[in-house]
Amino acid sequence: MAQSVASSLTESQKSYLSSVHPWYYKPDPQLWMVSDFWLSLLAHIIAYWLFCFSFEILDRADWEWLKKYRIHESSEVTLQNRVTKKQVLATIIFQQAMQITFGYHWMDADAETGGPASIHIPRMEALAPTVLRSLEALVGRGLAAYLWLHKAQDVVYYVYWWAIPLAQLFAGLSVSRPPLFNVQLTNVFCSFFIDTWQYFLHRAMHINTFLFTTIHSWHHGLYVPYAYGGGYSHPVEGLVLATCGAAISEWLTGMSLRQAALLFTIATFKTVDDHCGYSLPFDPLQWFTSCNADYHDIHHQVCTLHQTSGCISLNPTIEYWNKVQLLTAVLHALGCASWDTDDETRLRGSQTAQGCRDKIFVTQITPPTLQ
Repeated sequence: MAQSVASSLTESQKSYLSSVHPWYYKPDPQLWMVSDFWLSLLAHIIAYWLFCFSFEILDRADWEWLKKYRIHESSEVTLQNRVTKKQVLATIIFQQAMQITFGYHWMDADAETGGPASIHIPRMEALAPTVLRSLEALVGRGLAAYLWLHKAQDVVYYVYWWAIPLAQLFAGLSVSRPPLFNVQLTNVFCSFFIDTWQYFLHRAMHINTFLFTTIHSWHHGLYVPYAYGGGYSHPVEGLVLATCGAAISEWLTGMSLRQAALLFTIATFKTVDDHCGYSLPFDPLQWFTSCNADYHDIHHQVCTLHQTSGCISLNPTIEYWNKVQLLTAVLHALGCASWDTDDETRLRGSQTAQGCRDKIFVTQITPPTLQ
């Protein structure tokens, strides 16, 4: 029975799909009277300062109930950091001006956004055979045939407008313009590329003495991170690691401007949150991965400065690499010869991490030693 089911969509099904759209779909290339082009350039910067401002309010409020969630005492920001807040602000403003300038020349102002419904129907038609084969693999040919005969348009609708975008979003990617039959291959390749880009460039800046002392030591002038210090770095690092990494991911995945704006904004939220200085149980950004503010704070400490990658990611690949390096480095700093699952459990409870922090008082930025 399943073999006799045609995977192509009928005219009535295509008519239905052309008339229904999710709430986020907007054929007009602008949101809130701002073009998608400028949205892709400015959304993440506006998000950066709004999110930082919320943490600045927490820092200044000095609420007693909040103190137990602070990773460091407020006084440590002044005592341990090697760079002033004014220097941080000036550098970040320069970095963001550079990002806007780069993006203005990089992003395609005529790139497809939501687009008219007519451009999505051929894509859904191309996707339909893959959806049917996936259904057959998941629920068997008999049930798949029944669903396809009665609900093909609904299945394609939810896969095209919800399943694929959500899967790509949680992977930190959005693929729209490549051929649909290449979506899975493109997603896997780009995920590998972006993870590798961030992980190994950041790692190289800790292994290579010249790169660290000349470039990456700027960012590690903040031994006690705080929210708006997340974007503080040497201009070369900001360009190569952050700006070029985002630009290449946008180019490889063929994102629309609106998708790029969303991805850049999520990445910005994650950067600020991982430097916020709070281990908040009610912060959803700290639920998704163990690469959170508590973890990244350890990376900024002297005893683990050059042993942990400290990469900021929602991707499990980097999280696994970070976890292995972090556990090894922290326990080595505490004089432990080896680690096991019990050690990991203790680290999750921040007791081991606090033991590392208790040993630290910084007097100068120490360049790495090559091993």
